[in-house]
This record gives sequence, structure tokens and C-alpha cells, in this order.
Amino acid sequence: MCRLRPLFLIPVCLLLFAGITDALAFRVAKAPRAMCEQPYYEFGEVPNTQTIENVFVVRNTGTATLEIRGIWTSCTCTDVEWEGEAVEPGGEIEILGRLVLHGREGKLLKEIFVETNDPQQQTLTLGFTGIALREVYVEPEAIFFGSVPQGATASAPVSIRTKKGTPYHIVSAVSTDPSFEAEVDSPERMAVHAIQIQLKAGGQPGKRQGRIKIRTDLMKIQEVEIPVSVRVMDDLLVEPREIVLDALSSGPSTHYLVLRRGRPKPFEVLKVETPDPQIEVNITPMGEDGYRIRLDNVYPMPSSDAIPLRIRTNIPGNEVIEVPFRITTIQKVE
Repeated sequence: MCRLRPLFLIPVCLLLFAGITDALAFRVAKAPRAMCEQPYYEFGEVPNTQTIENVFVVRNTGTATLEIRGIWTSCTCTDVEWEGEAVEPGGEIEILGRLVLHGREGKLLKEIFVETNDPQQQTLTLGFTGIALREVYVEPEAIFFGSVPQGATASAPVSIRTKKGTPYHIVSAVSTDPSFEAEVDSPERMAVHAIQIQLKAGGQPGKRQGRIKIRTDLMKIQEVEIPVSVRVMDDLLVEPREIVLDALSSGPSTHYLVLRRGRPKPFEVLKVETPDPQIEVNITPMGEDGYRIRLDNVYPMPSSDAIPLRIRTNIPGNEVIEVPFRITTIQKVE
């Protein structure tokens, strides 16, 4: 009997290995690839009264569609904004990162995590790095006026003092939002300045937020930022303003809404109209000037994304309140 020599098997193995390699190469070639040329933004040495912003550009250098499945941050001091969830081959997406330095001091590293369908790197890490300097003390570091009725005014004091007691002059105080304004106590050079932040009357209902930018003649701290925000209440306050449904959910969900008057005054919820007749509605009074609405058996149907929830009341000017449904993919953090 003639035996096959081992050398005869070598070409066969090489052919099989080459076939497997080609198949793997073909699979990799048809995959997306997330790339960012400058994943970390070095902002240097900056006073801790400022907010740092940077646009991170993520490109798809692969040959398949890149899916942005979720973006989250390592700290509540960092937030992001972006538009779109799919990037075609050769395309790019811009991610606006914002780092609030208020109350922080020393060397910082704050990261942003972008989850994609890139098989080689499912999580792309971006971030900010630099040093936050404390040269002045701002008390309080931010102003929140709370919930105020539409047309009401409010004010809050803020003191700014230098770390070493160095006198300084405030050149200007400007608000980024017209709902707020700032009044400086004195044009003289002082180690401590008092600033009165005012909420102007009027404004559309909803949350308003901005920053008071204070320019000084200090060499190291030329600008101080004070975040300021308020929630202006309508005659009827509805929370939440929209109902978010998970597109990947296969079962029903339950949602709650709260209705309250901007000023204490009785009213009635006459009817709640839903886009899906299967949705169950339960209305519960909350005192004389509020209601809680519970929605059960809610499914993410296409009609829900087009037809809003309609709440009918007996309030003049607010006879019909529309609350839209928004169907999206909700990323769950494990």
C-alpha cells in the first residue's frame, strides 16, 4: 500500500488557508470604520469660570454604513449634541462637545464615548484635557430662578472676588440670552464686586438658559461666565412636553403627564384623545389646580409618531393641548 507523504498535504493546507484569509479580508473590507483625527481636545490652562466647546469630526473610512448607536460622557459636567445616526462611507458626522469648568480645579480629563457598529472598535473615545485654574471665586457659581409665572420678574445677587484680593475693574457684563441682564455694583476697581442678575418680564413659556459673560481687566481672568436659567410657566404647565417611545420595544409601555396652572386656579380636563384606541387613559386630580394623566398599553405605532395626544380643558386660550409622540431608539446603559 502506498502512503501519502506529508509534503503532499502542504499545498492543500495553503489553499485552504488562502481561501479563509480571502473570506475574512472580504468581510473586513465591507465593514464601517470610525475614525477621528483629533480625538482629544487640549484646551490648555483656562479659568474655571468658563465653558469649553469643541467640534469632534468622526469620519467613516470603511465601505459600509456607520451607525451611531449612542453617545454618553464620563461626567455630568460634559454634554454633547449631534444630528444623524448613520454615516455613509466617506462621510462624516460632527459631535459638539461642551465641558463646564465651574467648580473644578487642576488637571482634568473628561471623556466622550461614541458607540458604533465598527467591528474593530465598537466604542470610539473622545475627550477634553487641560488644566482648570481658580483665580476668582464666584458665589454662587450658577443661578437658577426656578419656576416663575409668565410675565413675572426676579433677581439674584452674585459676588466675584479675586483669589489674592487683587482689585480689578469690570469692563462689561452681557447676557447670551435676552431674558436676563446683569447690573454691576460699581465701576471702581475693587477686590470684591457684587452683580445683580435680573430676570426680565415676558418671555415664551419653557426653560430659558444662558450665560452672563463678565469682562474684567485682570490679566489671567479676562472673562468670567455665570450660567443662569429659569423655567417660565405658561397659564397651563404640561410635563413632559413630549412622550418618547422606544422603537425597539415589542411590548406596551406606561407614561405619565402632569398638568398644573401657572397660578393657582381651578380648571377641568374634559377629555384626552389618543392616536391609538388601544391606549388606556386614567385622569387623577391633584388638588384643585392640577391633574395627573396615566397612559397604559402604549405601543410605538407609526400613527403615534404623526398624531399627537390631545388634551381638552376648559381654560380659555388652552382649550386644546397637544403633546407629541416621538419614536426613537433608546440606548440602555448597562
